[in-house]
Amino acid sequence: MEKPKILVESTKIDNYGPFKLYELNNFDFEENLDLQEDGGIYVFTTRSKDKDGKYSHKIHYVGKTTDYSKRFYHHHKAEELKKVKPNCLAIHACKEDKMDASEVELIEKWKPELNDTYKPEK
Repeated sequence: MEKPKILVESTKIDNYGPFKLYELNNFDFEENLDLQEDGGIYVFTTRSKDKDGKYSHKIHYVGKTTDYSKRFYHHHKAEELKKVKPNCLAIHACKEDKMDASEVELIEKWKPELNDTYKPEK
């Protein structure tokens, strides 16, 4: 089980948070991540730094789980995530009764390319 490196203990993404950021080193979804977090919202992103030293995130997927230690092994979006190569996993602690609303809010706000649940019909 891979132990990901913590990049940032507490930060906001697009004025939402706090998120704890973990570095993903070519994570292959063939095992779980060794995370000791309670459940909540998770976001796969590509994190980059601009010339002024400010970080930004391209949001690829927003999900929820009650158990991070078991969520990522053979994730249902693994093949699509491998193609976009996220380098960051952002975790937002959230009580179970708030997860659905938080997930929907973030999907509607960010419209991640790999979330098909809340995308408008084409």
